[in-house]
Amino acid sequence: MLERGAAADRRGPSMSVLGFGLRSFFRPRIYDITRGSAPVGAIECSRMWERATISIDGANYAAARDGKMSGAFYLEASGNRAATAEKPSMSGRLFTVRIGDRTLTLKAASTFGRSYVLTEHDVQIGAIAPLGWLA
Repeated sequence: MLERGAAADRRGPSMSVLGFGLRSFFRPRIYDITRGSAPVGAIECSRMWERATISIDGANYAAARDGKMSGAFYLEASGNRAATAEKPSMSGRLFTVRIGDRTLTLKAASTFGRSYVLTEHDVQIGAIAPLGWLA
């Protein structure tokens, strides 16, 4: 889920809450994306390496690691790079995200949790968090 709890109260007017969950126990690499209770897309993860195809609101994207041993990732739309993300350190849970001329930071919200916050110029503009403890 892209926001939950107190983080949802801080979101601006342009921020949207998306949820995603496993489509079926028997299809462990496919996730449905919802906005509220309405389906808006899907994420299909590849069996090999770190690749996925994402469809949301009619747009299709390809996400992948930029090389097998790299700490860099990318998101493509229609064959063009829409965004890149890079881990400055292999051990950390921090990413530098570049979208056009914007530079964002995606970092773990806490040392042991699974939630992340997205910031621009040290201002939180988004969050990613599991829906529940077992999610």
